[in-house]
Amino acid sequence: MTLAIPRCYKPSGFSQIQTVELHNFSDASLGGYGVASYLRLIDTNGTIHCSLLMGKSRVAPLKAMTVPRLELTAATVAVKVSRQIQDEIQLPIQRTLFWTDSTIVIQYIRNMATRFQTFVSNRLQIIHDASSPSQWYHVSSEFNPADHASRGIKLNGSNEAAITTWFHGAAFLWQPESEWPGQPTDLPEIDRDDKEPRRKVQATTITQCNTMGTDVWSRLLQQYSSWYKLQVSVAWLIRFKMYLRRSALLKIGPLTVHELSIATTDICRIVQRSSFPREFASPQKILSEKPDAEGYVSPLRKLNPKLENGVLHVGGRLVNAPISQQARHPIILPHNHHVTELIVQHYHEQQGHIGPNQVLSEIRQKFWIVHGLATVKRVM
Repeated sequence: MTLAIPRCYKPSGFSQIQTVELHNFSDASLGGYGVASYLRLIDTNGTIHCSLLMGKSRVAPLKAMTVPRLELTAATVAVKVSRQIQDEIQLPIQRTLFWTDSTIVIQYIRNMATRFQTFVSNRLQIIHDASSPSQWYHVSSEFNPADHASRGIKLNGSNEAAITTWFHGAAFLWQPESEWPGQPTDLPEIDRDDKEPRRKVQATTITQCNTMGTDVWSRLLQQYSSWYKLQVSVAWLIRFKMYLRRSALLKIGPLTVHELSIATTDICRIVQRSSFPREFASPQKILSEKPDAEGYVSPLRKLNPKLENGVLHVGGRLVNAPISQQARHPIILPHNHHVTELIVQHYHEQQGHIGPNQVLSEIRQKFWIVHGLATVKRVM
């Protein structure tokens, strides 16, 4: 098959150009996404001519993405290509339009009030910076030439119509605007099941750590995969809490060692209250060897625990031992909590991935994990 592409956008016999329009089409599929931009010329006699200015296609990322996200990515490429064309072309473009066959993308672009997830929000910002919602139009897939960029065309005689559409644009562009596809006048609201809009989160008053709802703290503790990042996050919350409670100037600058220590204590207090509720409800029964009315015997009874600042520490006879206060009375932690696993992972990495006994020895300088060795082996 032979292809002949004229080098001049203005065909021979064309009168003086009256209108110059730039039409950008975008489309995406699970295999890839692409853009096709066309120059639409109208002369003084009303003759219309369209020609391909630029086409671009990209393979879909290896990481699986939803089709709406791919369509939005294609729309982002369309505005970048449009801006590049307008910077380079020497013809005065009076009108720029964008076409997509995704009504979801048009909903996202026209919705200026909803807050979206970071992925969508970043791309919408690019689109809004280079275009306005009124420039975006819907076109069905059968009339969208960018569909060939996302799916590909084989150069054979059976695809001659598709090749013609790719090089000369959609057939309706050669017609007066009154013949263009009708636009949806009233797009429906974004579906409630759509995962892109950010859900409104009910504000929670920051009070003392030991009075906050268990569910709130459980969600916070489960969100982190790093012990240090969890400490830092809680330390910032405590700093802001102190600002609200004291009505003083907000402390600025990096976090201090003391603030991280307070955050560690509060995290351990939350973990203990959720893991050892009976011990906090009846501290005097911790040392009892006899089961209570429900047959419960505290797993902490052999640790001779003591309560300091609302946190359970290991007791015993090491008061005068020549070691640090933390090592004499380490904080008690349960063996089956997410925070405990974060601490084990932290010390395992900090000590250069040494054996479980050495890791447990380092942990016990500050924390005492119930069933410690078995827990360390399981996490490592």
